[in-house]
Formats: sequence, C-alpha cells, structure tokens
Amino acid sequence: GGMRLGLAIYSIAFGAFHYTQGVDVAIATGLLGLFWGWLYLRRRSVVAALVSHAGFNGTQVLQQMVIRAMGQ
Repeated sequence: GGMRLGLAIYSIAFGAFHYTQGVDVAIATGLLGLFWGWLYLRRRSVVAALVSHAGFNGTQVLQQMVIRAMGQ
C-alpha cells in the first residue's frame, strides 16, 4: 500500500494502543505518531523523531513533577 498507507495504519494502531488511558490520549498519541512517522519519512533519519519524542516525554515528566510539587 505504500508509505502513506503504512504510516496511517501504524499511527491509528499507535493511538489505539493508548486507548486505555482515554480517548483524548489515544487521539493525541495517534497524531503524535503520525507526526513522528512523517518526520522520519521526510528526513530519512530517526534522529529528529527520537529527539522530538524524548522532548515530549521529558516535558510530560516535568509537568507531573510541578503538579506534585504544588500539592495537587
């Protein structure tokens, strides 16, 4: 089916695997997977997608640390 179809299928699957965390998380994760996959296909390198993913995860961890520090 080609790269575009493969990217679409895997992005949907990536989001679906996060469905247990909620519909909003599944949608956001699917869209992030689509972006990271597109980034890989565009640049032909995993480095940019890996750095972007790590930055996103780091931001999520920091967000949780701040929330806990505020006592919420």
